[in-house]
Amino acid sequence: MKKNMMEDLIRFNESSKIGVQELDIISEGLNVFKNIDGFKSASIFLLNSIDFNFKFKLSTSSKSEEEITLVFQKLIDEGVIANVLNSEEITKSNFPNKFNEVDYFIIIPLIAPSSMIGIIIILLENQLNDQSVLSYCKIHSNYFSTLLDNYNLNREIKNLTEITDKVIASNTEDIVQSTRELKKILDSVQIGIIIVDKVTDAIIDINLTAVQLIGNDKDNVIGSERKEHFLFLERKSSNSNYLAEQEGLLKKNNGSLIPIIMTTAEISLGSQEYYIESFIDITERKHMEEDLQKAHFELEHRVEDRTYELSRTNEKLQKEIRERLKAEEELLKLYWAVEQSPTAIIITDLNGSIEYVNPRFTELTGFKFEEAVGNNPRILKSGNVPQEQYKLLWENLKKGIEWRYEYINKKKNGELFWVSSFISPIRNAQGEITHYLSVQEDISDTKQFEKELFDAKEKAEQSNRLKSVLLKNMSHEFRTPLIGILGFSQILADLLDDAEQNEMAVSIEASGKRLLSTLDGVLTLSQLESNELPVNIEKCNLSELIKSCTTQFAKLVKDKKLEFYVDIKVDNAYSKLDSQLAKKRCQIYWIMLSSIQIMAL
Repeated sequence: MKKNMMEDLIRFNESSKIGVQELDIISEGLNVFKNIDGFKSASIFLLNSIDFNFKFKLSTSSKSEEEITLVFQKLIDEGVIANVLNSEEITKSNFPNKFNEVDYFIIIPLIAPSSMIGIIIILLENQLNDQSVLSYCKIHSNYFSTLLDNYNLNREIKNLTEITDKVIASNTEDIVQSTRELKKILDSVQIGIIIVDKVTDAIIDINLTAVQLIGNDKDNVIGSERKEHFLFLERKSSNSNYLAEQEGLLKKNNGSLIPIIMTTAEISLGSQEYYIESFIDITERKHMEEDLQKAHFELEHRVEDRTYELSRTNEKLQKEIRERLKAEEELLKLYWAVEQSPTAIIITDLNGSIEYVNPRFTELTGFKFEEAVGNNPRILKSGNVPQEQYKLLWENLKKGIEWRYEYINKKKNGELFWVSSFISPIRNAQGEITHYLSVQEDISDTKQFEKELFDAKEKAEQSNRLKSVLLKNMSHEFRTPLIGILGFSQILADLLDDAEQNEMAVSIEASGKRLLSTLDGVLTLSQLESNELPVNIEKCNLSELIKSCTTQFAKLVKDKKLEFYVDIKVDNAYSKLDSQLAKKRCQIYWIMLSSIQIMAL
């Protein structure tokens, strides 16, 4: 629809309107609106500059002028026309018709550069939802009104020129005709008439009007030469004995000059030939011609200004059309980005009614576009989400707060699936919330992976607990026979006199003590992992604690012929800790270090 309307608008703008009748311009202008969705008819009412009333001009509807005028009158009674005249903006309106149905209207003011010239009423089948259509209507109405106003101005200029030409032609013809009919009547006419001797060029007679124009006595004029009174006038021969009118100057007796127009004819009185010359004062005519020339110049200037304004308007319209086309391209990019988005997108009105879903929504839920539009997103409700969550969701959206949530939805076939949803309000240029946008991503696989990971974690923690219990039981089970071994080894060391045997008993006792220490470390480790080791926090000297922890290993290190150094920079450094637990940790580290050395060997 937008593309067709834009193409008609460009064609109407680029086509030449010179020589086209007003009704053809109006008809072409109204046809541009036929591309609006739900279009029924378009009617135009032009403003009468005499009585300032709107008069019906033309309509695309087959209804009678009376029916269309009644609808216009109802818009006036409803106050819609008054609002349009005050705001000078395009307005939408609707009201019930006689069939108990609702008629939807778009009222467009036609505003020319000089003033408002009319109103267009567009009747639609349904409410106009695409706001961008109003922008196209405004662009078209601006050019449409300018074109009509320019047509009327050209018509006024033409009418004024024709009237001016008729007035001048009529006056001139009257003067010439009167001169020809009354050229031999001297004192009974208001035209200056003189009779001149053809040979001597002397004035032999003059009428009263000529005397008055010259401003001298008749006796003083008669006998004088014609050139004393008339300047820039020359006689030319004519086959018809009549000369064309000439313009010249009359020199009055007081020395002033006045413009005149003179007509000359040859006459014969007996055997003598004369010129009969009639002249009139054309001072007022000259003033009128100057005024007409000035008016003509002003009209031409106005036409040039209006043509320049029309050209500027046309350039502006072309620029705006190009910008609109560019904006359409950008919108088309956004449209395809949404259409091809890998996430499901839903747009609803303020009541939650779905107005748009993208193809990914259909793939995810199974609901087709036609099935989803007009419904509420609750068609995806699974029943596993608490009602309080939905209530909190709407409270936040109405406040303009974005909402993120993960919940279970239900597909058309009843299958449940997890979605991560991001819902945000959509605001217009005035900052008002007009719609809501929901972006949903299927996270069923992620949730399944999280569940498997959680189960694995639970199993690992359970295995760790079993290991700790096993280590704890083993340490107790090993301790009992080990204490017996230590006891018997001490007895043997005391009883045996043989040096070699005594050394073997001592070695058994040392190994037993080492093993007992290892069991204590294992028991401590199991207590640490199971959080069963009691903690006694007290203030301790760290230097003394380090010395006591390292002294017990010094002999073992020496026996292994290793070097072991402890460098303490501060003798009195205190901290609150469990000294026994610290010693046990050192013991565990030593056991681990020894185990690593044994494995290396």
